[in-house]
Amino acid sequence: MNSPRKSSIKRKVTMVILRTSMAVLVVNVAAFMIYDWVTYREAMVQNLVTQARTIAVNSQAALAFRNEDDAGSVLESLRSEPHVVAAAIYDAQGGIFVKYPATLADTALPASPPGPEALFGGNDLTVSEPIVQDGHRLGLVYLRSNLTGLWQRFELYGAISLLILAGSLVLAFWLSAMLQRRISNPIIALAATAREITGKRNFSVRATRTADDELGDLTEAFNTMLDQIQASHSELESAAGALRVSEKRERERAKELAIVIEAMPTPVILVHDAESSHMTGNEAAARLAKVSPGEEISMSAAEDIKPRHFKVFKDGRELKTDELPAQRAARGEIIKDFEFDLVFDDGEIRTVLAYGTPLFDEFGNPRGAVHTLVNITEIKRAGAKLREAKELAESANRSKDDFLAALSHELRTPLNPALLVASEAANNPKLPAEIRSQFEMIRRNIELEARLIDDLLDLTRITRGKLPLERRASDLHDILREAIAIVRPEADLKHIELFLEFEAGGAVVFGDAVRLEQVFWNILKNAVKFTPANGRIVVKISTSPDAKLVVAILDTGIGLMPSELGRIFDVFAQGDHATSGGSHRFGGLGLGLAISRSLVELHHGNIRAESAGRDQGATFIVELPGALPGEQNQLPAAGPPDTKTPEIATRDRAGMRILLVEDHAATRITLEQLLVRRHYNVTSAASLAEARAITQQQPFDLLISDIGLPDGTGNVLMAELKAAYGLKGIALTGYGMDYDMTATEKAGFMAHLTKPIRIESLEKVLAEIFNAGDSSANSHVKKQ
Repeated sequence: MNSPRKSSIKRKVTMVILRTSMAVLVVNVAAFMIYDWVTYREAMVQNLVTQARTIAVNSQAALAFRNEDDAGSVLESLRSEPHVVAAAIYDAQGGIFVKYPATLADTALPASPPGPEALFGGNDLTVSEPIVQDGHRLGLVYLRSNLTGLWQRFELYGAISLLILAGSLVLAFWLSAMLQRRISNPIIALAATAREITGKRNFSVRATRTADDELGDLTEAFNTMLDQIQASHSELESAAGALRVSEKRERERAKELAIVIEAMPTPVILVHDAESSHMTGNEAAARLAKVSPGEEISMSAAEDIKPRHFKVFKDGRELKTDELPAQRAARGEIIKDFEFDLVFDDGEIRTVLAYGTPLFDEFGNPRGAVHTLVNITEIKRAGAKLREAKELAESANRSKDDFLAALSHELRTPLNPALLVASEAANNPKLPAEIRSQFEMIRRNIELEARLIDDLLDLTRITRGKLPLERRASDLHDILREAIAIVRPEADLKHIELFLEFEAGGAVVFGDAVRLEQVFWNILKNAVKFTPANGRIVVKISTSPDAKLVVAILDTGIGLMPSELGRIFDVFAQGDHATSGGSHRFGGLGLGLAISRSLVELHHGNIRAESAGRDQGATFIVELPGALPGEQNQLPAAGPPDTKTPEIATRDRAGMRILLVEDHAATRITLEQLLVRRHYNVTSAASLAEARAITQQQPFDLLISDIGLPDGTGNVLMAELKAAYGLKGIALTGYGMDYDMTATEKAGFMAHLTKPIRIESLEKVLAEIFNAGDSSANSHVKKQ
């Protein structure tokens, strides 16, 4: 098929000029015709409206007196208007009064008077004008004119416009033929020069500049381009020679790279096409896939050559061919850390970590991939063994926790009746002061034993990161006063003076007040322990330059040696007094300061000890960040301290029925006696079954129950009695871990008392429960 004849630039320039001229002329003619059409229509409307108004004025009297002859004479004036084809005057009742021409049929006129407006129809223009005299409407004038004049004018002007358009096009063609040579000739000459250069590949030929305008600039630019092409041609020939040398080197490097890949211990597979139909690997890859060197590895290869002695699985599911990492990489996807299993027919399983980097051609289309594999079978096996070891360690930790919890329970339980009796006797005014003092000494030692048990449990919680903190804004002054109040009786026994120097105005911390009190109690307890009789302890609180709260506790005790300062906060660490050369007269396990350091660090603070040496006293410094402004807003309103234990009137106790469930006989008997002595009506049980039987026989107001019972748990009993009778309860148990308290709260106990307990603690909880209304009774579990 022959290609269409090329159009010359001369022809193109001429056509451009003609088309432009014609477009401009057509737009102008069209605008003129439209303008004339619109203005002539408006003139026709205005003329017809004027005639209608004149007729309306002239026919007022004839219509008022119902004189048809006069009205007909007025309409006869329309004979001078050849385009008016119909007219009528309607009376006030809407009937045709007179019409023009008189021979016009009534059906050619509107049956009722039309509205006062001008309307263009298909080939007509109609206007209506009301006839009004002294504000009263007498009727209406109706005129209808044809549009013959409009169409005749349009045809005349159209013919004139076509003649003008034709003449203008002829003139434009003549001018374009004359002027286009100035544009086309230089371009034709430039094209001829370009053809000569292309045909002969002679880059020394140059075009001649024939004009001083843009075409001359184009010729100059063309010659400049030829200069650059000539220079580039020379450089290109030099580069071609260098490229041939470079290609030779690249081939040599490719051979070297193939040797390196083959020697690599890491399996490397080359995917040679985007369809992954052909893959080859190095020796390491062949060993991994259990194939001979050079053998086909692709599972997308033809059926007769693809490997069949292994399958690929991931997470227990066999992968489809298009899901394999090499196939995905060949399609353009980057593969990283893709783990799968090679399952061989002989039963061996090799776990592999795959990486895939796609290769692209010069057009950016995938053309293959480089696929590397890492055999992590042994690593996975080692990881499995490590997980197994971790599980064993965690199991051992759980066993240790269970052992500590059981040990705590077994140690606390026998201490409970002794502490109950000792605390009761120490506060019994009927006993001699000397006897009360001896019972107070027994109480302190039992509480010290319980504190050691608590320290062991706290250490376990801290070590495992499971020590919860109930953070809220607290006044550090109040926390220190509480800690001092605990150690003051022991200090008074040794006649040790306690001084408070509170220099910080607003000492508000955001933390767990109970745990911070434990920190300062541990430090103060040691200060009292290691300070001889008639000594001195000073507690100072101040603010550091960086806005931290600084608490310094100074004593005049036995002091610390430099070697002791380095280990004083370590677990189970004790001073030189407890070594083989010391007297070990102070006792303790060395847990208090270790726990204190951990608690301070959990509050984002730090603790340190200072001492000038033996018998020079010691200073313990605790730095804590102050509460932020938003946290200080949570500080509870200050009020007078409540140091009294709430009591229940004796006359009210007599009617209060308590069910006591405790399998430890000594605790059950002791507790029953103490409660009866306080006028409570107590019924005791040693097991779950016995308690259930008793509750079916009589009602109770309160349940006091141990948690570990021979035939079940107190939590189960509490849940049953609360659901059945709405009974309140107090958990009295040797289990004091956090999850134990959570379990008792979930079961419905209102308080959780950890053995051993003082009788004062039980009295306080009893008073709070019996004095409080049901509205707040179950708001939370009280932990003591």
